[in-house]
Amino acid sequence: MKTNIAELVCEVLKNKKWGIFFKNEPMQSLPVQDGTAIFKVNEVKEEKVVDAIKQAVEERVGEWQNHQTGQNQNDNESLSGTNQILNDTEEWLGSILSSKHLWLKNLLTTPKQGLIS
Repeated sequence: MKTNIAELVCEVLKNKKWGIFFKNEPMQSLPVQDGTAIFKVNEVKEEKVVDAIKQAVEERVGEWQNHQTGQNQNDNESLSGTNQILNDTEEWLGSILSSKHLWLKNLLTTPKQGLIS
């Protein structure tokens, strides 16, 4: 079962009979006919809470995905570099072994001058 985090938060708020209000203006003044005012809690609407939570979750997921992508690229680059070093080493060893083999072959097949037979 997939649970929407924003909906879960709103459900908890409702069950606990909690609310979210604007911190910078917690009370809202409502004028009445006689010129006085009554005040009510300046509550944030549920839709705004849901939208803000969804946006924050999407941003975090995006950051995580970017981090994962960057990590995978670093791993791939590191692996590519290691593979290149291994290939270069194999080529280098191969060239040394073939040149030693050629030198040894020349040594064995070239007539020796000045040696007593």
